[in-house]
Amino acid sequence: MVLPTSGQLSFGEINIEIGRGFTSQIGLLQAESGQYVAINQASTSRPNGSSPYGINEWYGYNHSATAGATITNVEFSSDETNPYMSTIYVSGVAGYLNQNSIQFEYTRDGGTTTSSLQYLYSNGTNAGIVYPYFYGFTRQNSYAIRARTYSGGTYGPWGPYFYFTVPCVPYGAIYAQYCNGCNMMQSYHDGNCGYTGYTDTGYSYYCCPPPASFSLSVGSGTATASISFGQTMNLEYIEVTLYGQTGIGSWDIIGFSNVGYYYPGTFMTASASGYAAYGYCGSPTGENSQYFAYGAAYANGLAWSDGPVYC
Repeated sequence: MVLPTSGQLSFGEINIEIGRGFTSQIGLLQAESGQYVAINQASTSRPNGSSPYGINEWYGYNHSATAGATITNVEFSSDETNPYMSTIYVSGVAGYLNQNSIQFEYTRDGGTTTSSLQYLYSNGTNAGIVYPYFYGFTRQNSYAIRARTYSGGTYGPWGPYFYFTVPCVPYGAIYAQYCNGCNMMQSYHDGNCGYTGYTDTGYSYYCCPPPASFSLSVGSGTATASISFGQTMNLEYIEVTLYGQTGIGSWDIIGFSNVGYYYPGTFMTASASGYAAYGYCGSPTGENSQYFAYGAAYANGLAWSDGPVYC
């Protein structure tokens, strides 16, 4: 049962609500401080636990109340100066998952905001996750947020407030970077909402193309690309694509990737053949048909290219 919200209220009714016998001896201090049973914080009306203790504090207390939508954690983007709330974790939302079924009320710089309905993805049997993109926060400032469910035109009760402080970006995350010649210079977040000076991290493939030569050759019906390397490199990714055209058709597009170490003088090749395989390099019948190809190689975001190359 729920205790009445006004009028007569007896100690026996409080005993029954908290699971004790009607005639059991009861003290308000002991009851409010949880010495008999813990006060249910999900009840919207409940005694405050502070002196002076009064029976009127028990009006509307519901010892069987459930919290409903309860926020368990929030996460923020890595933008130092304009962070947004990127993820919200919510429990107690079974039956509301995978639909636009939850609303938030939160404090932010400038006041309190009530959001539109948000899509609640499943994150467990009775838990959900939301990707809200809420802005208006300052790092190291404190805020509060709560949630309520929605279904069939009816909102559930607001859950308890979740209090949080927007953290600084963790130490070690890259803040900014630039190329100094072939070396990468990087600055890092310091974990205290600031950032470090620039550190020379050494040679970077993104600053200077790895030394290599790229060439194409075109024969009767086939184009071949070759890359030879001038120094030892450990490539994260490399891809070669060839394409071409003749008077009677097009080359097949091909590509392949290869990862690992390459040493001076080693090379890799890729070949493509197309409709020109049915003809010759040049036209034995006197037709004005030429064969050509383009080629490109990519390694760690940088590119070499060659073409058009004619047979």
